[in-house]
Amino acid sequence: GTDTVSSFTGISGNSEILVWSIYPNPALAEFTIDLMLEEKENVLLTVYNTLGEIVYLNNLNNVDRVKNKVVTEKWLPGIYFIEIRSDLKNLITRIVIN
Repeated sequence: GTDTVSSFTGISGNSEILVWSIYPNPALAEFTIDLMLEEKENVLLTVYNTLGEIVYLNNLNNVDRVKNKVVTEKWLPGIYFIEIRSDLKNLITRIVIN
């Protein structure tokens, strides 16, 4: 599988998600959400199915580096949406589960 790596630049002085990647994508039994932030923040990781139902939720307090493994072996195959919400930033991406 190919890794997806994206960078975000924000307004100077604001904390931001500097680098994030989600791998592998597509995933089989698990995937990892990998984040680096400029400073320590609270981060909420939420994964939704295509019906908008929450299938995974993890609230991380006061972190600037996240390597979060999500086990997906009991999930139905398909597209899922990953929301990464920090104190000052919010992004949504998607992952395919095979």
